[in-house]
Amino acid sequence: MVSGALAVSGQDSGGADAGGRQRPPTARAGIRPRLEPEVRHEEVVALTVAIPAELVPTLKAEINAFQERLLDLCDSSEADAEQVYQFNMQLFPLSKRL
Repeated sequence: MVSGALAVSGQDSGGADAGGRQRPPTARAGIRPRLEPEVRHEEVVALTVAIPAELVPTLKAEINAFQERLLDLCDSSEADAEQVYQFNMQLFPLSKRL
């Protein structure tokens, strides 16, 4: 498995790493994908539900409120940031109304 974690280094133009494995150049100099296996830190959750149409605005408001709580939690930490994570939450219909 190739890790998607990032490591900071000098100028990066792609080529082969120390083990001879090919790696592409990165968009930003100084950042390259790490190729060493790493413990996975992801959390993946999926939920599919049937809901009444009038609940959609409430669910959207809850998603926005949860995003604000996450941002507040991240901003309140006094420790230096060590990693970059992406949080995704989507609410979209999988069916049409009958």
